[in-house]
This record gives sequence, C-alpha cells and structure tokens, in this order.
Amino acid sequence: MGFGAVVACGAFSGSDAKTLDEGGTADGAADGTADGAANDGGAKTAFCAATDATFCDDFDEHALGIGWNGIQTTDGSFLALDDATATSPGRSLVADNTGGLTVTPFNIAQLSKGVGAPPTKLQCEFDVRATVGMSHGLLWTLNGSGKSGDGSFTTFNVYLFYEGMAPYVASAWASMGVQGNVETNLPLYDVSAWSRLRIDITLDPNACFGEMRVSTMTGDVATPLGNVAPIHTGPDAGCIAPTEAQLLLGLSNAPGWRVHYDNVACTWSK
Repeated sequence: MGFGAVVACGAFSGSDAKTLDEGGTADGAADGTADGAANDGGAKTAFCAATDATFCDDFDEHALGIGWNGIQTTDGSFLALDDATATSPGRSLVADNTGGLTVTPFNIAQLSKGVGAPPTKLQCEFDVRATVGMSHGLLWTLNGSGKSGDGSFTTFNVYLFYEGMAPYVASAWASMGVQGNVETNLPLYDVSAWSRLRIDITLDPNACFGEMRVSTMTGDVATPLGNVAPIHTGPDAGCIAPTEAQLLLGLSNAPGWRVHYDNVACTWSK
C-alpha cells in the first residue's frame, strides 16, 4: 500500500470554497497550504472537472488537505494519500486509527471544511471502502456551533459498525442540542468493497429542525438506505441554532479502523 503525505497530527486553516449563493473563488495552489480548493482556479483534476459541486476533492493531484480548512488526528491515528487503491486515478484518502491509543471518548483522523452558516440544503457524495474495522466509528458528519457562550452545538453523523467479518454502514445520528442524540437505525450496508454513498440534509431557515437521509448510489440513481433521521438543534422549548457549520470526513470514536475515501463532492445552499 503506497501511502504518501502522511499527517499524524496538527491542523491548519484556509479559505472556504464558494457556496451556491456566494460565487467567488478560493486562493491557493498545491503547495502544501490549505488556501485553495481542488476545483477552484488552475487545472482541474479528472473527477472534479466533471462536476459542478460547491466543493470537490478527488485526492488525485493536490497535497493532502488542499481546499479543506483543517486536519485533525489524535493518539497514533493518521491521514494519508494512498496511490495503491482508488476509484479514480491515481489516489484516495485513507483515514487510519488502527494504531490509536485512546479507546474513549474519541480517536480521530479527519479533514474539516467550513461552510459558513448552516445550509438549508446540503448533499454530499463520496466513494468509501473500509478494509479494517472493529466496534463502531464515525464515517461522516456535519456539525455546527453558535456564538461563544450560547451553548449551541449540533451534529448529524453517519456511523460504521463492524459485524462478523465485514464493516457496515449501520446508523445515522442526529444531535438534538441539550436533549442528546437520536439514533435512526439503518439496514446494514456492507462497505468492505468500494461503495458510493450520498448524504442529504435539509434544515428549516432557522436551522432548528430538519432531516437527514443516507442513500447508496449506482450511477446517478440514489437508493435510500432506511428511514430519514429527524433533526432538532435545540431544546423542546425552542431552538438554539448553530451559526457556523463544517463538514468532517474521516474517523472518530473507537480505534481499529482503516477507511478509504475518494471523489468527494458536496453542494449546499443557504
């Protein structure tokens, strides 16, 4: 397995990709900084050149983390570009926490991407393959937080679960602010071979209520995986909506996972 540009720890900041409503471009190039997106300016890579997504990364030509706003790894976990396996030539992203030391609460290997205020609609597609797994781990998330001191925080997660000899997509979690998490069980979907998943999130204009759906993709056809997960970002008496949101791609929670990602394409609107 040919890993390159391994990142074991640390973080960096950069500029956001354009949104559907804002237009504009992000600055930067493939120079090891995080100030440019693979689909903003310059030569476009094969997969991303064929999509008009708000944000795209096919991990094929640029340095690890280009176009993202941060990298986070903890306790022996790492992120790397792998030139031995991919769904589009020539690389994929691998998130690995098999050497992680922290059992609880989290063992992290993630990329993060700021999207500004919580979108009313967001759709993300990506190829995924888990080659090592145990227990459970977070596969993908959108999270947000409010202004300092107001206590708002919400997450919309998709979880992996390892059963028998294969890792599966098992459940979708939607945080409900101070009320805690609400789990929506999904039919087990084997991701031990390359699969393409789509996440659709819809929120009301105040980012208080909504739903998340997980689908499997065959070409352009989306097949829903179980039921939608309801979202409520505040207490029963009202809403404490987040003011900033970000995408997270990678692993969190129990150690023991190695997961590949490729051809990430996300589109959102405010």
